Amino acid sequence: MEVNTTEMTTNIVTYTMKSGINVLVSKLKEFIKDMDEKTEINFGDAYEKYLINAEKRIRLVKTLIYNKEPHDIYTIYENINVDYEGNEISTENVNNILSIGHKIIITGIAGMGKTTMLKHLFVNTIQKTSYIPVFVELRVVNSEDVKDINVLELIYKGLVNYGFKVDYKYFEYSMSIGKYIIFYDGLDEVKSEKSFILGKRIKEISIMYSDNYYILSSRPSDQFIGWNDFNEL
Repeated sequence: MEVNTTEMTTNIVTYTMKSGINVLVSKLKEFIKDMDEKTEINFGDAYEKYLINAEKRIRLVKTLIYNKEPHDIYTIYENINVDYEGNEISTENVNNILSIGHKIIITGIAGMGKTTMLKHLFVNTIQKTSYIPVFVELRVVNSEDVKDINVLELIYKGLVNYGFKVDYKYFEYSMSIGKYIIFYDGLDEVKSEKSFILGKRIKEISIMYSDNYYILSSRPSDQFIGWNDFNEL
């Protein structure tokens, strides 16, 4: 079935999502005492344009079968359930995952479709919640020095890469408002000498900005034994 992604993206910013954006803009307005009406509108536009750009690009995927050109994720994706404490949890609706807690690790062996699942959950977040989703590909830190790994900047780049045009200082404050879902993809794809430090900083951000949601994917690892406030699915 052919999917008209252009038509879909024009209507992705739902009433519920708009209400979430309004909360962010309202809180930012309190932070920036001299924000005028034009700036307030620009913040709202920045989030809406980001969501449209990100949804349009993230829902396009390549696979081993369709490796020449990207296909819409929902022409090939089937929901995969996850296991939590012996119970099967459907991933069809991201709210099923969010109901477990604010800090989630989804583990599975290579090739099980963890990245595709996260992309589905990203798109589903826009459709079903008032939270702003951010997709962070963790493997990008492989080209950085350990001392330069900055998780907050990674999250910000996850927004900017899809056309988000809000200054870093305002984004940094917005993290304290608690209206984001951060999807960290592929901790297992990070080189071992950097993985521990990256994991440590991911945990620090989740404590510093604890009202957001954090969902991380990886192969199973002993590293997660020390992640006491994360639930592993």
